[in-house]
Amino acid sequence: MIRILIGSLIAAAATFLVGLLMFATPMSDMGFKVASHAVQVQVQEALRALPESGTYFIPYGETPEAQALHEAGPTAVIQVNQSGAKIFEPMTMVKGYVHMVIAMLLLGIFLWMLRGALPTFASRVMPLLFLAVLAAFWTRLGEPIWWRTDWANAIYSAASDVISLAVGGLIMAAFIPKAVRR
Repeated sequence: MIRILIGSLIAAAATFLVGLLMFATPMSDMGFKVASHAVQVQVQEALRALPESGTYFIPYGETPEAQALHEAGPTAVIQVNQSGAKIFEPMTMVKGYVHMVIAMLLLGIFLWMLRGALPTFASRVMPLLFLAVLAAFWTRLGEPIWWRTDWANAIYSAASDVISLAVGGLIMAAFIPKAVRR
């Protein structure tokens, strides 16, 4: 199990680097739009009117008025943090890395449980890649369907997830010991 822990630390570092590449470089412009400063100030003022931090679907409701507003558009899914935060706060990076370590640990435990059926590195690769695509497809590509968010962000985020999970998964596959035959 120490191999899985070591692999998790290394795989998390690799996925962290993928995340930095995908979201902390100009490449992230492919998945995000930036409003003008004036619009950002107007939206931020409007967000202060919301009662608390949380996720809001706007407009929302079952009244004829709410339905008319929804049909007329625009609509939005807004995640609001009323307290604000520093951009690239170091503790966020630490928490993100811990999140990645736990995810890679879970992936390592999954592979360890299947080591008898997937005894070699090569036999582990296809299921890992399949799981990466499945996870990204289910979580990211459902958002534009169910919440009507934009496809560009969903596709970019899904691609980032597939790449991160594939990189981390390939590293974890290398750290899984062979099953002992009896």
